Amino acid sequence: HIPATGVTAAWKGVCSGNGFFVAVGEGGRIAVSQDGAQWLVREAGVAVRLEDVAFAKGRYVAVGENGTILISNNGQVWEAAVSGIAENLYAVAAGEKGFVAVGTRGVILQSPEGQTWQRCDSGRTEPLLGVSSGPLGLVAVGQGGLILTSPDGLKWTVDEQASDQTCQDVCEQDGQRIAVGARGAIVASRNGKAWTRQI
Repeated sequence: HIPATGVTAAWKGVCSGNGFFVAVGEGGRIAVSQDGAQWLVREAGVAVRLEDVAFAKGRYVAVGENGTILISNNGQVWEAAVSGIAENLYAVAAGEKGFVAVGTRGVILQSPEGQTWQRCDSGRTEPLLGVSSGPLGLVAVGQGGLILTSPDGLKWTVDEQASDQTCQDVCEQDGQRIAVGARGAIVASRNGKAWTRQI
C-alpha cells in the first residue's frame, strides 16, 4: 500500500530533517510528513515547478523554475528568498557551510543560511543538473559529463571528465564520489582524485 497525497502531478525532490520528510514538485506543491505514511500537502504560493529540496542549519530550502527559492523553518510555512536570477534551478545541496543550488547556463548560487544568496562563477554555460556536499567539499555535475568541484561552494574548478555523457546526479560516501547519467554512465572519484568511468 502506498499512501496517497491526493496529488497527481509529479514530485521532483525529497529530503528529511528536523523530524520531517518534505517533498516538492510541480505547481509549487510541497508535501510534509512525520512518518512517511500521512502527508499534508501545502501550496507554497508559487505556480512554478519545484525541482529539489534540502535541509541544513534548521532550515529547508526548495529550488525550481525561474530562479525560485523557497525557505522554511518547519516545512509548513514557506517564504520566498531572492535568488537574483531568472534561470531554472535543478538541484540544491546542504552542508556545514550552507547551501549550494545549480541550474541552467552553468548557474551556481551559494548561501550560508538559505536566506541570502550570491552567484558564483562556474566559468561554464552548460546546464548543471546535480550537486552534492560532503567531507571532500562540493561537486556539481551536468551536461556533456561536466564535473565541477569546490572546497567551499564559492570557488569552482573543472575536473577532467571521464565520460561525455550528461551527468544527472552525484553523491559522496567514505571518500568516494559517484556520478550517474545518460546511457548508463557511472563515473567515480576516490579521495578527490581523477574520475574514471565504471560502467
